[in-house]
Amino acid sequence: MSKVYSNKALPPGTVLREWRLEQVLGVGGFGIVYKGRGIYFDELVAIKEYFPSAISDRKDGDTVVPNDSNAEEVHALGLKKFVEEAKLRGTCRSRRATPTSSASGASSRSTAPLTW
Repeated sequence: MSKVYSNKALPPGTVLREWRLEQVLGVGGFGIVYKGRGIYFDELVAIKEYFPSAISDRKDGDTVVPNDSNAEEVHALGLKKFVEEAKLRGTCRSRRATPTSSASGASSRSTAPLTW
């Protein structure tokens, strides 16, 4: 994992809605992808978290926020696009990644889970 994300990723065992994070699968300029597991039905999911490293930081250990007032507009626009992408993925079906019915965009911690 890159140094930018080494202390920014959510720890294994963190529960996001109905999924428990198991490990980080990958990182990029706009987010972190985790391997997770459903707490009710034990399904395997990949969870993409919106975390643009250049303009964001964590507040209180889990909430993603812009790192200064100059980044707020860009952060909000990126978050809007992230949620739109999650909704679009929710309408697609694939043998490799099937979106679950949940995309969390109402809070500062936005995630988009896909079943494995």
